[in-house]
Amino acid sequence: MRERGTELRAFFARPAPILGCAARAAGQEWLLIEWPEDETEPTKYWFSTLSEDVAFDRLIDLTKLRWRIERDYQELKQELGLGDYEGRGWRGFHHHATLCIAAYGFLIAERGAIPPSGPPSSPQLSRSAIPQGYRPRGAADPTRTPHPEPIAEKLRVSQLLANGVEPRLPPVST
Repeated sequence: MRERGTELRAFFARPAPILGCAARAAGQEWLLIEWPEDETEPTKYWFSTLSEDVAFDRLIDLTKLRWRIERDYQELKQELGLGDYEGRGWRGFHHHATLCIAAYGFLIAERGAIPPSGPPSSPQLSRSAIPQGYRPRGAADPTRTPHPEPIAEKLRVSQLLANGVEPRLPPVST
């Protein structure tokens, strides 16, 4: 569906301008009107205070961005439980919202990588090669032999400790 668009720069009576906003201070605003070809009259209207040097296509993109933000917020509340927080503090809400948004980001990435039907639109990611000899931080060294400690020795030491005798440790060889 192709839409007709028009741009109109106008001056409107408004309350006092917000400090730091040059377009409002000058009293200039854009009036955007959406008028689809199959409609008899315009369907949507927006005001914008962006400067004159913004391209018309960019102005439309920024205006339509609000719908995406509202849709994302609605999905966060309905599907991921953003609206289910019943705590009392800011810190708890912040943690809850952070986890919801992280989960939503993961779902969006998965949704883009695996389309529900049809051929995949994005190339599948290749597995990253793990270098030879890679050992995660904190993992045991695979070349180190485990210290042998027979079960019989553990049993002897535990019996000595139970009887109140200090066990003698074998000499350490270096």
